[in-house]
Amino acid sequence: MDADEAPTDITADVGDNNIAIAENTGATNLATFTAVDVDLNQTHVFSIGLGFDNNFTMLTGGVLATISAFDREAIPGGTISLNVTAMGQQYTSDPTYGLNVPGLQSLTKSFTITVTDVNEAPQYGSAT
Repeated sequence: MDADEAPTDITADVGDNNIAIAENTGATNLATFTAVDVDLNQTHVFSIGLGFDNNFTMLTGGVLATISAFDREAIPGGTISLNVTAMGQQYTSDPTYGLNVPGLQSLTKSFTITVTDVNEAPQYGSAT
């Protein structure tokens, strides 16, 4: 049995590392991610690392979703890090418990989130 290797890339179904969302869009799925891994038949678990906002959640199947709407004037975008962990089939020894635990190999990749502007009706304040 050969050793497990870490995934070599994370790809998005939107085509590149820049993911766009129109401002004022409510909770929605942004992109589905896939791990590139030379080890066949691996299970991959995706998670969110560091990011510019806490308005994201990772759903089952590598789907990145927003929790609520963005306001471009407040937050025009930023970078979010995604982690993928290959739930390896190779076992390693855990020095604390002396047990064999699955070998876990991971990769982190950054993606740019761009909040696109939407033409909004002017907001008028109260006349005094």
